[in-house]
Order: sequence, then C-alpha cells, then structure tokens
Amino acid sequence: MKTFVAVCLLACAAAFPQELASIEGSGEPPVEIAARSSSKIDSSIFSDDILRSEFEMADDGQFQYGFETRDGIVVDAAGENRQIGDGVGAVMRGSYSYTSPEGIDVTINWEADENGFRASGDQVPAVPEYVTRLLKTLPAEPQAAAEIVEAAVSADEA
Repeated sequence: MKTFVAVCLLACAAAFPQELASIEGSGEPPVEIAARSSSKIDSSIFSDDILRSEFEMADDGQFQYGFETRDGIVVDAAGENRQIGDGVGAVMRGSYSYTSPEGIDVTINWEADENGFRASGDQVPAVPEYVTRLLKTLPAEPQAAAEIVEAAVSADEA
C-alpha cells in the first residue's frame, strides 16, 4: 500500500504543470500553461517496480498520464480545461485498479467535472435508498435549503 501511495503522489507531481504564468482562484486570471506539444517521462529514472510511466500534454491544455507497477497497480487519467460557470476549471476522467490484500481485483472508474467527483465500480457501495429519497426532497436552490433549515430550527425551539 505504501508503494501505491508513493506512486500516486509521483503521478500527481508529474501531472502538475511546471510553468505557470498566474494562478487561478479568487479573482486572478486563469492559469496559463506553458505550451508543450507532448512529452513522455523516461521510465528508466524510476525503480524497477515501475513498469510504465507516461505523461503527455497538448498545446491546448489537454493532458493524460498513466503508470503501472510491478505489483499490479494501474492508474490512467486524462483531462482538459473547460469553461465552468464564470471560470475555467480542469475536468478529468480516469481509472485505477489493484488487487486488494484479500485477493480481490478492484477497478474504479471516475470522473471529476462541474458535477463533482463520481466513482463507479463493483467495490463502490451503492447509495442507500433512503438517501436517494431524501435527496429528491431537497430544494434545488441553496437559499431555499437555508430557509428549510431555519424553519426546522425554529420549530425545534418552539
């Protein structure tokens, strides 16, 4: 498991743009990523436990990375910048797989975008029915939800 965490951190570091003109957030201009048509990381710089390590970034900001370890961990992801509301954000999709200590093959597919993070796979638990019903009763507007909470607090105090 320590190897898995170390490899994940290494992949995140490799995926992070190395040259930024500005940092996005709190009113600053969007991140400008240095134009690099495509690059591959030389996997010979890693230990023999890393079987594959790739990273590519296109001029338009699209990227993909992946790696595979000797103990069966496989991680692949791809992403791009997309207009989300009034700003620009990174959207990604990917998967990872490994064999659990109990010998179960685990594969998780995921997406992260303006709708949040969503994972799917046989080992991802299903949302309980009562939570699904509860979510359907919640209002779509955040302000309306706050009013419901205020009403419930007022009812409890009465």
